[in-house]
Amino acid sequence: MESALPSHIIFYRTPIIEPESPPEETATRPRRAASSAAAELDAASEPLKPPKPQMATIFGSVSTADIAESIKAVLAQTRHGARVVIGPEDITILAEEDEQLEFQETGIEGDRIKALGDFKVEARVKGGDVVVRTVSVRAQENIPEP
Repeated sequence: MESALPSHIIFYRTPIIEPESPPEETATRPRRAASSAAAELDAASEPLKPPKPQMATIFGSVSTADIAESIKAVLAQTRHGARVVIGPEDITILAEEDEQLEFQETGIEGDRIKALGDFKVEARVKGGDVVVRTVSVRAQENIPEP
C-alpha cells in the first residue's frame, strides 16, 4: 500500500466566505509633548506577535469515510489493491501536538476535516503497515452554468 498511494490525496470543497468586518476606527487624541513620544517609542519597540492564521472553513467536510473511499479507488487500479479492505475506522486524522487547540485553529472536528489546508492522515490496513499521507483540501472553483 505504501508504494501504491500518492503522497497527497486531494479533495475540493467550497469555502465559506466570511464577510469582512469594518475597520476599527481609531480615536484621535491630541498629541502630547516629549513624554508621550517616549511612551510611543517604547510601545513601538516591543516585538509584535504574529497574527494567528485564519482557517478558511468549508461547506460540508471531508470525513474519514471520504478518505477511505478515495484510497480504495486508488488501490483498485493496482493488481493487488482491489483485495485491500479499508474503511473509515482504519483512517485517523492526525491533529496538532497541542491538544488544547480548538477546531478554529486546527480545522479538525472529530473524524472530519472542516477547513481548507493540508492535513496528515494515518491509514491502517488489517494485517498491514500504517501509512501516513497528506490530505489536501482545496477551494473548489465555482463554474457558472450556461
